[in-house]
Amino acid sequence: LRRPGRRHAGDRPAVLVATAGGGGVTTPTAGDLRQIRMLQMPVQVWAAAQEHHDELMREFALLSAGQEEADVQAAPVPRRLMRLIHQLTTRFAGTADAQREQLFAAAAQGQEVIEELVYFLPPAAGPATVELARMLEEADEYCRSGQHLLTLQTPDEVRLFREWYLGQMREQIDGAAPVPWPDHLERARAGQG
Repeated sequence: LRRPGRRHAGDRPAVLVATAGGGGVTTPTAGDLRQIRMLQMPVQVWAAAQEHHDELMREFALLSAGQEEADVQAAPVPRRLMRLIHQLTTRFAGTADAQREQLFAAAAQGQEVIEELVYFLPPAAGPATVELARMLEEADEYCRSGQHLLTLQTPDEVRLFREWYLGQMREQIDGAAPVPWPDHLERARAGQG
């Protein structure tokens, strides 16, 4: 698991979120933030999700660099995939550093669960999580097809985690109560069977 460089922030995590309609990011004020509680965060599943995400982003970086050097008309990479790469690597690059550090430390120690992990997100993060989920699903389609990406499609448990994680952010921003990971996993598996 690759650990990003440490950044030092104030008491609250720095939160950057993609704007719903544009290409930039915004830094919200403290009064704009909503508390998001991730209950029974599965650390090792998060670590697997992080590794898969890192693989995908590395491949996107290589494709993007290759695309810049190649003639756009002659390149074998579809324009839609290149737009997707650009959006995923620029619009959704912000992270909550304090939570990531806690998750990286827990993963390194072999911890299975963090009982409660709290994020502070602006309301604009709700629509952004919907868009991010859509883009990651689209990236998975490219992975499944095996035509333009070498990265394997998202493993089922990681995909379910991603649905829970982004869904919890969106739903709690809208005022819903938190749903613990095991409850989501149980419901999702019951719905598949």
